[in-house]
Amino acid sequence: LDRLNKQWHITVILISHDVGVVTARVKRLACLNDTQIFVFDQPFDFLSSPDNLAKVYGQGMQTLIHCHQVNCKGRSFNA
Repeated sequence: LDRLNKQWHITVILISHDVGVVTARVKRLACLNDTQIFVFDQPFDFLSSPDNLAKVYGQGMQTLIHCHQVNCKGRSFNA
């Protein structure tokens, strides 16, 4: 996705439930819940405030950090 974005100068829209994957790859972030869209100019803006998860998805939401091994192009690393 990064290569396509840089080489062809195209916008890539990534849709995922994994906030960690999304925030690691994007320049701008929009969160959708039902019919409301919440836009954060940069992923850091979203992650920097614990209230943002509650604002977008309601009270009682929390970030869960999970580490796992990733294999990519013959290389292995922990994510």
